Formats: sequence, structure tokens, C-alpha cells
Amino acid sequence: MPSFLPEPLIIQSRAISPDICNEIIQLGLEKTELGFGQIGGGDDGFEEHETRKSGVGWMDRNTVLSDGKSLFDHITPVIRDVNSESFKFDLNYHESYQFTIYKAPDEHYEWHCDGHFIPYTEEDCKNDPDAESRIGGYRKLSYSVNLTHPNEYEGGHFEYVDAYGVNPLNDPERSVMRVPQSAREQGSIIIFPSFVYHRVTPVTHGRRHSLVGWIAGPTFR
Repeated sequence: MPSFLPEPLIIQSRAISPDICNEIIQLGLEKTELGFGQIGGGDDGFEEHETRKSGVGWMDRNTVLSDGKSLFDHITPVIRDVNSESFKFDLNYHESYQFTIYKAPDEHYEWHCDGHFIPYTEEDCKNDPDAESRIGGYRKLSYSVNLTHPNEYEGGHFEYVDAYGVNPLNDPERSVMRVPQSAREQGSIIIFPSFVYHRVTPVTHGRRHSLVGWIAGPTFR
């Protein structure tokens, strides 16, 4: 990872309109094949509900919404501007979006980081005809769009470690941070380097919907 970075997490409050958020939720519920989220990915992924218990489905980044714009067109300009101003990562590949549901009384995702510390291989990308630019690169930037109005659920807090690449399970002295209320507003986007450890605490009432994305790029210099 690079030797210098800004703050581990940036919030763009209400970046996506409530109408678009509600439409994404409806599409996610109707058009995706929802299943339990897995630990790991690809052929090596497995379910382990003490660590991760939530419903997930996949949405194509080119999915067109009722206003004629794609998911990609709604979300990417926000991510691109934040990266240009703050992280300045060299990025070249947007992965498909993960539509996620956390339901009461206890669905959650324990401490993890999204970054892959070994490069993507041809095997990793075999099912994606557009992934050639990802081979040899790394997942660098993650983001989560909060789709649900904060009055519709309790719990489901996004927490993170205020340090890069530090797993709090191995370093309990590290400070655990919780995103402010602005990040829970419908349409807000949390943007962070993929090697920042984070978690979603159990949802205790209602349902929390989110759209999660990752962007890969070549090896850090």
C-alpha cells in the first residue's frame, strides 16, 4: 500500500436522491438472485454466519434506471471526484455492484477488509470478459451507498479502524470509529481504501439495504 494517505474514510452525504435509492432497492429485490453473503470469493467462498450474516445479490453496473442513467453514471462521478481530490489511486476497473440486505434481529458483517493482498489472476477473472485490465492488479477503493432511510432500521452501524491494514482482532488497542449520522442518511456514500478494516454491527430492527462497490487498479508504486 502507499506510504502516505489521507484520512481512512470519506463520506459524501446524500449523494444519491431518495427516489433513485428506492428504485435501486426495488430492482435489487426483484432482479437479483439473493443468497447469503460469503467469506472470501469465487470458488473458495463459504458461508459462516458468526462472521457474516446478510443477504446479497449482484447488479450489473450498466443497469439503466427510470431516468435513463445507469447505476454506473449515478455513482461513479462521486467516487472519481473523491479519489482525485483525496486518495489519488490509479484505478482502471470497476467491479459489479453488490446489493446487500441486513435484517433484524441480528444480521451483520464482522471485521474484515476488502483489499486483496495478492494480485488478481486470470483464474479470478475467467467469468468476466471485461476484466483483462484487472489481471495483475489489486482492489484499491471500496464504497458503500446507504439506500435505506435511517428511520427504517436500528443498529447496522458502519464502524472502522482509524489505521491502514490493521485488524482490530489482532490489535485490540486500536481505536474503533463509528461513522457519523450523516453517513446513515439515505443516499450517502462511504468511500475508503479497500485495506481499511471495517464492520457492520447487527441490525436490531427493520432492514438496512446498501449497494457496495470496489475499484481495482495496477500495483501500488
